[in-house]
Amino acid sequence: MSLRYLAIVPRSPLHLGRVKPAFNFLATRDILPGSVVRGGLAEFLIRTGRTSPIKEIVKDLRISWFGPTRSEPLWPYYLPATALQCKTAGGFASQRPRGHGVMDSLIPAVAYVELEHLGVTFPVPFRMTCGHEGCHSRMERTTGWYVKEQAYKTVEVFRGAQTKVALSRRRRASEREMLYSVTALQPTIFVGKVWADDEVFKLLIEACQTSGIGGLTGRGYGRVEAREAFFEREPVRERVAAFNQVLARVWEELCSIAWRSEVSAQPPGWYFSIDLASPAILRDAYGRPTLRLDLDLHGSRHTPMMFASSPSFESGWSTAWGLPKEVRLAANLGSSYVFRVESETEEIYEFLEALEEVGVGDRRDEGYGDALVCHPFHREVEQV
Repeated sequence: MSLRYLAIVPRSPLHLGRVKPAFNFLATRDILPGSVVRGGLAEFLIRTGRTSPIKEIVKDLRISWFGPTRSEPLWPYYLPATALQCKTAGGFASQRPRGHGVMDSLIPAVAYVELEHLGVTFPVPFRMTCGHEGCHSRMERTTGWYVKEQAYKTVEVFRGAQTKVALSRRRRASEREMLYSVTALQPTIFVGKVWADDEVFKLLIEACQTSGIGGLTGRGYGRVEAREAFFEREPVRERVAAFNQVLARVWEELCSIAWRSEVSAQPPGWYFSIDLASPAILRDAYGRPTLRLDLDLHGSRHTPMMFASSPSFESGWSTAWGLPKEVRLAANLGSSYVFRVESETEEIYEFLEALEEVGVGDRRDEGYGDALVCHPFHREVEQV
């Protein structure tokens, strides 16, 4: 089983079901879950009469969630939960309409909290304000997808809505005073990761193009073209090293403004972050649902020294079983967890590389718990 990248290009709008706000309104997600793609494969196998080996085909298959991108060579990232933008003029400074820039607060917050724990006193509390050409507005959280080429650019996903007439299954004609609205994503490019062998990967592409993706495929939605894509991503070691280099620089800058700074000019440990590239269904040591990610590192349980997370509720529909899935509490996409260890070791690097391969939490075969070590955007401690 090897890691591959899959590009899905819709040829018609996509309806990716979510919780209904009303019985006659069918809402859609803004992201393509791996479970939806997996469900398309199961539907294809059922339609082609290959029902008996479904479990054998998909038992080792893992599909991440798919993010929207501007073009195939550009990998889409979701802004971490610690990303901030100016309240007055939000958005990247390099994009039109021009904003005051977006920055990340995680590394400055880690340095500030760690220094306070060491007894350092600061003249002001930790607070992020806009520094764009004299603007001192408050910084507020921002979310969404982005790509980086020469500069940062947001990736917008557009929706469209159609009002339809309900049909009577008995009369095969329209029902009186029965209308419903369908919201669907307008065609854009989605890319994601698939862990599969050659045969299953080819079967997955065939299933996507034959059966379609998402709901209402029998009414023209979800027709897609699927193909293998290729991306070059920064190795884990380089990301972790860059994370600690920026932390050391911010640490030194904060020490320079502290009232008491009788501490080392370098951080007292080695740090890394685990960021969620899809919602994660997590449990604590007692098996209870939680939003906090703990790591089993070297046989001991490590808790994050800092984390930023928000809840979501995940369910879905099992195409293979024809039944709804259990509703579960999950840590939302973009959640960030920071861990500290005494020093870097080869074993930790191997652990982090394996973590990105297998993910975290429950239902990982459906794409939940996709993890990214040291999200590249954490290094942007100044507005970009």
